[in-house]
Amino acid sequence: MVRFSRLFLVCLAAAFAWTSSAWAAKSWTVIHEQDPSASEIHLHWVVRSGSLRDGLDKPGLAHFTARALLRGTTTRPYADLDQALRAISATISVETQHEFTRFRCRFPANRLDAFLHLLRDVFSNPEFDPMEMDRLRVELLAESRSAVQDARRLIARVAMRELYSGTPAQAAPEGESSSLARISATDVRQFHRDHYGVSNFALAVTAPQNEAVVRSKISQILSSIPEVVSKPGVLPTPTSSGVSGVVIADPASVDVPFQVLLPGVASSDSERIGLELANRAFGVGPDSRLAQFAPNLNGWLTWASSGFNQVVGVSQGVGPYSITGTATPEYASDVLPATIDLFQWFVNDGLTEPEFRKARDETLAAVPAAQDSPRKKVEQRLNAALSGRAWLDIPGWQSELGRWSAKSVSSSMKTRMSFDPIVIVILGDPAQLVPVMESVPGMRSVRVIQR
Repeated sequence: MVRFSRLFLVCLAAAFAWTSSAWAAKSWTVIHEQDPSASEIHLHWVVRSGSLRDGLDKPGLAHFTARALLRGTTTRPYADLDQALRAISATISVETQHEFTRFRCRFPANRLDAFLHLLRDVFSNPEFDPMEMDRLRVELLAESRSAVQDARRLIARVAMRELYSGTPAQAAPEGESSSLARISATDVRQFHRDHYGVSNFALAVTAPQNEAVVRSKISQILSSIPEVVSKPGVLPTPTSSGVSGVVIADPASVDVPFQVLLPGVASSDSERIGLELANRAFGVGPDSRLAQFAPNLNGWLTWASSGFNQVVGVSQGVGPYSITGTATPEYASDVLPATIDLFQWFVNDGLTEPEFRKARDETLAAVPAAQDSPRKKVEQRLNAALSGRAWLDIPGWQSELGRWSAKSVSSSMKTRMSFDPIVIVILGDPAQLVPVMESVPGMRSVRVIQR
């Protein structure tokens, strides 16, 4: 009897030690900004698994899973869950990117406990009822058809497909009609099991409560959410090479929207801020090179801009750099060669001292407004954490910008910006645009696809 009691105590101690270590392993990543006067709490619940984890055979699976989580749990059917959220005036929207999936949540400040209890149910006890999955599929298919009616979204999708052909990055994060039709409740359940765990989450909170209170409630109320070991996807290296073009056939289009895509640099890159200064001088605002250049081509350019985050927002990998614009049809033959020539000239020759000073001063002047509220600041901190770069406050920006000069920015551009590959996508009349695309120096191939 004594021997049995000792064995029991040893087992009990071992179980306790395992439970304690398991609890300790559940470390929540929480970014908090207190806003004492706020009447609402804004919560970003980020899953570090986006569409790059779909695999080539099931594009849209990450997005489908995130939306499916809001279609009911084992304890609350869809109607009951929807009613429970309405009862506390809570809203949740889903945003799926290549590397991350984000749930944007908003609810009254005095309902933190109630909302966290609902989230615990959503993430711990999803039902994934096949009938609800079919209803959700109908919604997603309708959204997918609507998305391709937007010319700019369609062009961006096609450009990514060309730049990253043969990789998971080629597909739109929300999926497309053909792939959404193949996703089953079993696929969704498995994706949830593989990716929805504590170490794969990041939470960013703006609340009137202090950080200690918020962290304590998250740890206590969400303690039943499981742990998983998941490796986030990172944007791959582009698979395209040389210069390639795609014409999206739309002979009736009044305007000719286009996009030029080429490799950029990662957000965490040590030279990213210098390259951002260069981009501001080239394609941001009415005084940029791009804006000043347009009138010299008889007013062909009705709108244009450039940037590292136009197509892929937050990422840890090397996302694309893009130049996006809209031309009038009668001057389309001048647009593409001239746009690419302008950018290559800018990269090779560098920016002027006045351009540099203006870009630096405008960047620094924009920092206070970008951080003037807890909500803006917490989102900046979250995006910095997700991209692997350091978050900078105002003194940090002053210090970082102080180490750059027109000469160092120009040198960084020349060494870090690559013109292989270049992908050009344009929408309009193929009879007019195919010869235009073929005239672009170095053009390897031009494909025509239907809208």
